[in-house]
Amino acid sequence: MKKLLITLLGLASASFSSAATIAFYQESAHFENKIKATGPGIDGLGKLTDLPEGKEFNIQTVHQGVVNSTLAISSFKPNGQPYLSSGALSWRNEDKGDNSYEFDISAGGNPGEYDPTTVYCINVSVDGHEIGKNCTNSKVYWDPTIVVNQKFTANSKVKVYFTNPTPPVSN
Repeated sequence: MKKLLITLLGLASASFSSAATIAFYQESAHFENKIKATGPGIDGLGKLTDLPEGKEFNIQTVHQGVVNSTLAISSFKPNGQPYLSSGALSWRNEDKGDNSYEFDISAGGNPGEYDPTTVYCINVSVDGHEIGKNCTNSKVYWDPTIVVNQKFTANSKVKVYFTNPTPPVSN
């Protein structure tokens, strides 16, 4: 029994240390309001959650690989009004097992008179390699960038950077 318990503890710590992770970074000097996200299959992001700088969240895995997920990205002013256009980051493996995933990256859009006008970009890297970038589009609501055949495994490290290419003018 003791040997079984030690083996199980060893397996638990080994699987925890090799879990796929996602971390978020934002140029806080350029954003007045925190960016939040929610997404199925990511521990700690079951509801709209503040994204602490550099904190790693574990991405759940299944026998076939990393769990397919779509993150909803938002930011709100203290009065509850949207600060940034809603964005999204998703990945999916249609072939189930070859570790090749399609990523969709969108920073949304703000073509309407009453929509948020703060421009931002989402830049995504997997295992140290930039795979795509998308910035808010002023002409359409949804303008995804699609990255096909990106290798993504249970050991992968995803980093998401939020940047503001045009810092706000201070009064």
